[in-house]
Amino acid sequence: MKPITSAVALCLLIGIAGCQSTPHQTSSDNPTDEQSQSYALFTHIQTTYQQWDETLTDVESFKIYSESHYNKLQDAWKDAQSLYQEIQSDPSRTTESVSIFSSQTYADKFNQYIDTIEQQLNQLQTFKEKADHFLADAIAEMDYLTKIDAQQYDRRAYKRVNQLYHDLFEYVAEDKLEKAQTKQVAFLNLSRSLEVKVMRLKYVQPLQKKLTLLKQEDFNEVAPITFAKANHQIQLVEATVQSNPRDITAIEKAAQSGQFEIAHLEQVTHMVKQLRSIEDGQFEPIVLEIENKLLAISQAIDHSDFRDQVLREQTNHILESVATLQQLAQTQQENWQAKNTAQQQNNQKLQTALTEAYQQQQTLQKQLLQEQTHIKNLETLVTRLKSQQSPSKAAPQPEQNKLGEAADKSPASQQTESENLQAQ
Repeated sequence: MKPITSAVALCLLIGIAGCQSTPHQTSSDNPTDEQSQSYALFTHIQTTYQQWDETLTDVESFKIYSESHYNKLQDAWKDAQSLYQEIQSDPSRTTESVSIFSSQTYADKFNQYIDTIEQQLNQLQTFKEKADHFLADAIAEMDYLTKIDAQQYDRRAYKRVNQLYHDLFEYVAEDKLEKAQTKQVAFLNLSRSLEVKVMRLKYVQPLQKKLTLLKQEDFNEVAPITFAKANHQIQLVEATVQSNPRDITAIEKAAQSGQFEIAHLEQVTHMVKQLRSIEDGQFEPIVLEIENKLLAISQAIDHSDFRDQVLREQTNHILESVATLQQLAQTQQENWQAKNTAQQQNNQKLQTALTEAYQQQQTLQKQLLQEQTHIKNLETLVTRLKSQQSPSKAAPQPEQNKLGEAADKSPASQQTESENLQAQ
């Protein structure tokens, strides 16, 4: 039995060795062509790898549309990266088989991974188009929760909302659109209640905690009127949050008023306690301190001093001075605005005049060019007329030529002609 087993094992080894030696024999017949083919394939693989490496830079944003497809894409990309590193270290492997039991080459295997990546990405893009349409409200709501940092204020509630949000995309990926729409309504109700909770935790709760601490220190008994006013203002902040949690401007304004009323409560309580602590009716230092504060204000306004009047009258005079100062400032501003308006009107008139002057200048310049052209044409015409008259004056008449010739003859020649006539 053992010899038979050994013989079978030996035959298998010989067969495997033969399989391994066959490609090497073929490649040794024409090594140059195979090497060229390997490097050509590697160049193509390298280009493909670089393109996909750039394409998948922001692929994580597709994860929410289908986590399963996203994971398949990532797994295929990791395999492609690992295989590419092997090929990059030895480009001649491109045409080699990935194993002795497979005829698939490294290039084929790499392309197989790329095909998987492309299929998964196309599927994710399809899911994205569908989800962006059907889940537009949920997407906008989740963006707003991120904007107000809801996770920081209530992690548990945010985690629940976030899970519902991810489930919506799975329903769309599974083509369960009706269920996705129904669940989206539930998601919006829960997320909007989280909005209110976040606004309360951010704007209302700090004021309530502060007022509770002041109540523990009996501020509500020392200054009950001011305490009630501060409490009412905090209730207004609460009402603003409940009615419109997205009106951040109104909420912040109400919260600032609440902070002011709490600070006012602290100041009034401090003053009341200070008055209560006075022994034997020694109120003069307190009165003088108040007078000095009012004096500093009146001196800063117009160097006035109203200390010869009761405190209430001093306050009224200071208010009148402030009103006068404001009226003066308003009058000066109105005068400046009037001057500025007049200046702007003058500038506009000057601009209009400059524009008209420029247009007139252009018109005159155009007329001047026309006159210059006309003068030039006249000069050309005169020159032509002169050139036509010059030849007629220079050519003599026939009779005048004869007379001229006769006049030009000498007396000797005239005598010779006379003798010839007599001989005849």
